Amino acid sequence: MRRMESVAGNNPGARFIIMYRPIEEIAESWETKDADEHQRRSNGFARAVKTWNRSLQGTRRFIRGSLVPRVLLISYHDFLYRTETVVPLISGFLGLEFDESVTADLSDRALQYEEVMSRETLGRKKRSLIEKHANRAAEAWILDRIEKQWKEPGLYTQKTSKAALVASLDETEARSWRLQQKVKELERDRKRRSRRFKQLQSSRSWKLLNTISSIWARLAGR
Repeated sequence: MRRMESVAGNNPGARFIIMYRPIEEIAESWETKDADEHQRRSNGFARAVKTWNRSLQGTRRFIRGSLVPRVLLISYHDFLYRTETVVPLISGFLGLEFDESVTADLSDRALQYEEVMSRETLGRKKRSLIEKHANRAAEAWILDRIEKQWKEPGLYTQKTSKAALVASLDETEARSWRLQQKVKELERDRKRRSRRFKQLQSSRSWKLLNTISSIWARLAGR
């Protein structure tokens, strides 16, 4: 989800289906009863929260920057418990017709997966970490978008019968994403150069050079 700009830039017309799931449920898989792995799991848990945040932020940024509908957001819970209504969303988004067997198969798989889900609960320390670091603003934006999709299909479907226009929009958007990526690369390069220059200024060689230059300046003044 943090690389959608790059994928879209190199694949004009690419579309994305993103599944949202609460961080509390995702974090359950990082719980362990093995004391020897406690430290490793704790560090991994913190990384999981950070990755979850970045994924939400990346998705929001990409949707806001898209010229045309490009992303369908699906709630994990909707997929489990509202499969028959979620399937039409996916069908409309992809422009494909699904028969009843597809819906039935997805429903069966979703329920089977739910049965094997971990039921472990998070400890107080990890819940506190979530509340401290989880990006609730980005999560609220994603949840609001999911709800709007049910009422406004135009958020994720592109209604036009003109293939040439669609192709033109896809290529225009792809060029836009490639340009943004180039700007970001240049900005990162500028920051790297700035850090290297500051490191050089604080180095012994730089201080020695300044000292020598000062001495030469005084000698030249005489």
